[in-house]
Amino acid sequence: LASRLSKGDSFGEWSISHQRGFRNADIIAHGPTQAVEFDEDTYRWIIEKHPIIQARIGKIRELLPKLQAVRARARQKSAHDSTRTRSVIEDMNSGQFSAFAVFSEVKRYQRWDAVVVEGDEADGMYILLSGHLHVAAGGKPIGELTEADVFGELGLLEARGRMATIRVPSGAA
Repeated sequence: LASRLSKGDSFGEWSISHQRGFRNADIIAHGPTQAVEFDEDTYRWIIEKHPIIQARIGKIRELLPKLQAVRARARQKSAHDSTRTRSVIEDMNSGQFSAFAVFSEVKRYQRWDAVVVEGDEADGMYILLSGHLHVAAGGKPIGELTEADVFGELGLLEARGRMATIRVPSGAA
């Protein structure tokens, strides 16, 4: 499986922190490249002085593949529906997703749970990792959201209240 690293991506920390130095991939430069290297002692010193770094690396490792899969799904949706507005996540790179992962939280919702409520203050944006959600405004259904949809960003960016209630449908578990 080939993957491409981008500016700002990190690599090797998993081997140091979990596999005692055994590498599980080859990293090959395809042109002039610069990288900052930390040896194992330096890495362990950083983790000892700043333990939050290890937690953040774990969070990135857990969430990054999910975000990349959702990005692929968003791209498929756009390819199949030319009238659809492109999602903000379609052009994000691994470094951007890593930053997003560090500052986000995965939340799980059950049947009829409201994710956002019409009129409430906008305090975040969402990327639907799996499942589907019902959207209603003024108590009337107006749409549905599915995997890879991004929502809540307009209220957040424009500092306004939520324009709709978005919840898990009654048939979901």
